[in-house]
Amino acid sequence: MREYEKLKRIDKFSNVVGCFKRLQTGKLELFLIVIQIIILILCIMNILIVPHNELKLNPIFGLRIAILFFLILSLIVVIFNKICRNKRKMNSGYIFAIGFFGSLGALVLVPINFLFVLIATIVTQARIKKNEGTKKYDSSSILAIDIFTILILIAIFFFWYVEVIFIYSRVKSEESLKEMIENQKKILESQNEKVVNVEINEKFDENNKGDENNINNINQGTNNEFDDITSSNKVSVKEDKESNQSKDDNISEKVDDISNEGK
Repeated sequence: MREYEKLKRIDKFSNVVGCFKRLQTGKLELFLIVIQIIILILCIMNILIVPHNELKLNPIFGLRIAILFFLILSLIVVIFNKICRNKRKMNSGYIFAIGFFGSLGALVLVPINFLFVLIATIVTQARIKKNEGTKKYDSSSILAIDIFTILILIAIFFFWYVEVIFIYSRVKSEESLKEMIENQKKILESQNEKVVNVEINEKFDENNKGDENNINNINQGTNNEFDDITSSNKVSVKEDKESNQSKDDNISEKVDDISNEGK
């Protein structure tokens, strides 16, 4: 029953991103690695392009460094998941716990990074527009990189969401979530059939025992009646023998009396 409830919960959570159900776990993690590297390159480019010292954006520079650090952590987590899954060690013990909670942490970091990038974009563009110096900066390139980063963060949130479901469901690297759910359903159905068959066999055995007891009781009653009849027959035969014997004795006595009178 607990496995069935877990399967229903997994199916419910996976409906949020149903298009990823057919995607295999190994391919998803490979895609996550690639997209994490892309977003890291974009963040490094923005750090190098934006003139933080000239525009007095030192707090924003620190914010972008924090974003870069969070993205590196997420990349380490997905590489760890990929290696452990390829070695078939993801489904048990502390490795499963590290992979699950690490992926959950990476999922939580995505909206945090989204908020940090959004703040950095707004502040940077406002400072560039207010810049009264003679030097002009290419704000369009900075804005394009930030917008592209934000769009990737929105997409990567759903990929991390699916990765968390994959690890929680203990999906193998060569199968998809859809295949795992179907296989689990077949296993649960076969287990239910076994339970039903066992219950039917137990009831059948109980009925057979009850029938055997009834037959034994009937046979015992029949035997008792037969014993009563035979015993009564024996008594009646014995009484008949005794009555015949008494009749023979009376006849012999009468013959003796007649012979004595003749003399």
